[in-house]
Amino acid sequence: SLIIFMFLNVFAPHVGSFVAYYRHRAKIRKLESSLTKDKETDNSNKIWFTQEELNQVYRGRPFKLNYRYSQILVTLYISWMYSISMPIMPIIGAVSFYTSYWVDKFLFCNFYCTPPMYSDEMGRTCTSLVGLLVVVHLGMSMWMMGSEGIFKGE
Repeated sequence: SLIIFMFLNVFAPHVGSFVAYYRHRAKIRKLESSLTKDKETDNSNKIWFTQEELNQVYRGRPFKLNYRYSQILVTLYISWMYSISMPIMPIIGAVSFYTSYWVDKFLFCNFYCTPPMYSDEMGRTCTSLVGLLVVVHLGMSMWMMGSEGIFKGE
């Protein structure tokens, strides 16, 4: 069941972003199809008085860095905690990171608005948690290799 969860974790976190992206693109296509030859809207309810109001229509949703960091850390921890007993876990984790990279790159270029400036505190905290992963991986490996239920001794 853990492997099934990891396979779902490759694609499931991105479904909501893609649904929001396609809804946003549909809204933009609908707006652009309602323009006349003079690039004015034929719907009198949709009038924008400033460029900023019109920019808000085209702007996507903000990128939430804290959610992405937590998702990546969970994937990293699960794939390396159980890697000694399930050797496919690091491969699934690598596929998950590869997918996240390309999905985020596509959505950064086409959908997300410019993220706010973050401090380096979140990155430093995540880096220290990755260091803790080595200790957790070693502990889980010793427990799994020493377990009588996994490996039968003579």
